[in-house]
Order: sequence, then structure tokens, then C-alpha cells
Amino acid sequence: CESAASSRTDSNIRRNRMQTIKTIQIQSGPDKISISRIKQEMKEVYYLSDDLVILALDPNSPSLGRPVSLDGFAAIVMMSGEATLSINLNEYLVRPNDVVVFTPEVAINVVGYTEQASADMIAFSKSFVNEIQIDLATSLPVYMRFGKNPVLQVSQQDVAEIRQVFRLVKSMLLSDKERYRHEIIRSLFTTAFYLIIDINQREEHGGQKQGRCEV
Repeated sequence: CESAASSRTDSNIRRNRMQTIKTIQIQSGPDKISISRIKQEMKEVYYLSDDLVILALDPNSPSLGRPVSLDGFAAIVMMSGEATLSINLNEYLVRPNDVVVFTPEVAINVVGYTEQASADMIAFSKSFVNEIQIDLATSLPVYMRFGKNPVLQVSQQDVAEIRQVFRLVKSMLLSDKERYRHEIIRSLFTTAFYLIIDINQREEHGGQKQGRCEV
């Protein structure tokens, strides 16, 4: 009887221990961040309902400094300084002229950053992406690429073009032209998307960007 009681006690201890381990694993997992929450926690946010936000990253935001995952997509353009990001437990040193693309559900953590670190960010929901007319055959390889390697090194001209689109999106978010605002912003977003696709394909083929010529 004592042996049976001892066995049951040991079994209960092991069960409780496993439950404790599972609880710790859940608590230590990434905190899921929605577009709506980004609007609340970040400063100087420009947004389109709960589908799209564009902002300058604030290092003091409560969303930074702990593991998070996005309920959607995001891209940041590093403007100055350096930051070390942990993405799915792999660390990346991000410098100026780096573009980082986050796909849904990846675990993200800001490990550290320099005092001069600054970056522009655009985040958008999965439903917003579904509204965009994008060629699946073109977008799927890019999605898979950023799933494996989220950091893309670009030229200063690339950054200038991407930021110009960001500025146009901000301008339309503040505009009084409400009737076709969604359509205009979707078109601008599609422009930014194809800019990144072009940069990625150029990198894959090891080619150089052609200079502008007058026609």
C-alpha cells in the first residue's frame, strides 16, 4: 500500500512539474502584437483603421525589449545607428540602409541598440494584404526569402525611394481626400511592395541597378 501511495505521489509530482514547465513556456513565449496595439503604444503613428500603421520607431516603447510576434506583416528601414534583433532566435546586426521584413508570427526581440539608432516602420494586417492586387507567383518567393533571411541590404537610392513612398502614404493618411483614400493607399503600398521585390531580385541575381536614362 505504501508503495502504491508513493507511486501515486511521484506521479502527481511529475504531472505538476510538467504543468509548471508548460506554464513557464507559455509565459516566456512572444507577446502577440496587433496593429491596434501598435497604435496605442507607439508615438507619432499614422494609421488606416486597424489595417496599416506607419511610424518612426521609438526605442522607449513598451513593445520593445521583450519578445513579441506580429499579427500581420511589417518592414523597417534602418536610418541611423545600429540595432541587434533576435528573429526566431537568430540574431541580426542591423545597420543603416538595411531593410528588415517581418512575416506573421515570427518571434522578434530587440536585444540592443546604439544611442543613435532610428528606423522607419510600416506594419499592416493580413486582411490588408489580401486586398492588394499582387501577383502570387511573384510574391511567394519573396515571402519565403524573408522567412529564411529577413534582412536585406539596399543602396541609399533604394532607401530614398522607399522613404518617398512612406512619405506619400503619410500624406494621404492626413489628407482630406477621403473618398478614394483607401484605393490610393493600396496603390502606394503596392508600389513599395514591388520596389522591395525588385531589390530582392537584383540581389539574387547579383546585378547592379541600372542608371536612369531619358527617353
